[in-house]
Amino acid sequence: EGAGTNFVAAGLSVVENDGWYTVGKAVDGAQGLGEAVKQGGFVILTEDVSLSSPLTLSDEKVQIHLNDKELKSAAEINLIQATGSADVTVSGGTLSVNNAKAAVVFAQDSANVVVEDCDLVSENGYYVAVTNGALSDNVNMTLKNSTLTAEKSYACYFPAGTITMENCNVTGAVIISGGDVTIDGGTYTADGFSNQAQIWHKDDTISYMERFKTKDGCGHMGDSILIMDRRGSGYGAANVTIQNATFNTELNLADSSKATAYAIKYVDYNNIPGAERGRLTITGNIYNHKLTGGQDPLMFIGIDGTDIGVR
Repeated sequence: EGAGTNFVAAGLSVVENDGWYTVGKAVDGAQGLGEAVKQGGFVILTEDVSLSSPLTLSDEKVQIHLNDKELKSAAEINLIQATGSADVTVSGGTLSVNNAKAAVVFAQDSANVVVEDCDLVSENGYYVAVTNGALSDNVNMTLKNSTLTAEKSYACYFPAGTITMENCNVTGAVIISGGDVTIDGGTYTADGFSNQAQIWHKDDTISYMERFKTKDGCGHMGDSILIMDRRGSGYGAANVTIQNATFNTELNLADSSKATAYAIKYVDYNNIPGAERGRLTITGNIYNHKLTGGQDPLMFIGIDGTDIGVR
């Protein structure tokens, strides 16, 4: 008790994890959190914190333990914005945004971001986790033992960077258009988008995706994971491994009927001259819902309509 009193008097807090105790700077508000992360080291929340400006890290090295508290924002900002050579780990609580133009976790440049044992929530139609186009080639982002929720919207958009998702439970669309992405374990639930009236099969998918050949953007068709292997507009090939994951892909359509969306849809823009194809490896996954013909809900096509299989 005496040692604990001394910690509090010094502005510190203690977190216990599996019998180990970590002492860090205790913070109880947005200003205190901003000042603490600039100093780096280990930071512990002592209460829920609401931000009106992004928690921006550019070259700091910091571990933020949420201590079962919530870091949140309803402003038009990215909640955690990691740029430059930032090295940030966030664990043990809830991260949430409630704005149509805000992401929970945003990374670019050579930032290293680790999020583990967290609930990440986008409540109003934007990304949970995102990297920033060709500016994020050198990003490393790890999402581990966490829940990502973006109901009827985008859970993730990864156009570049090295991404690892380990044992995560994801509701919403995961869009990949470049980089090296490994998805290992966890559950991925497709829930479509508001007023979705159909499942996008081959011809519809090709028609829809044609629009992205020459401009930036990503397509949400209600599927669980969409891989847009573009190799244009500054993007490299998408190299993706998806293994040991469980997919739930039954949608309730706007007319109250049910249909199965795709668990994994790979669209290869193989008509781009001189382009190299990416790599897609899928193994050990469980598909709880089948397509109308009884097949697993998988699609691997070129933008020219070619069926290309798994590579």
